[in-house]
Amino acid sequence: MGFGRRRVERYLAYREPDGVSTLFALAVEHARRDRERGGRAEVASRIRAAVARSGLTNAEFAECIGASTSRLST
Repeated sequence: MGFGRRRVERYLAYREPDGVSTLFALAVEHARRDRERGGRAEVASRIRAAVARSGLTNAEFAECIGASTSRLST
């Protein structure tokens, strides 16, 4: 949402709070959360693929990259 989000946020900075500005602010926040979730899902997918390609267990892979098994799963 990048450019559009920034334009809406600039608009909201100058506007008195009302129903419309509240809805725009909520839409921006939902879009931000959706993008963050999508980014985390992409990283998790890539890590799962790397573990599978390595032939190691999750614990072995985590140890090789200096992470804990629980951290690798989040």
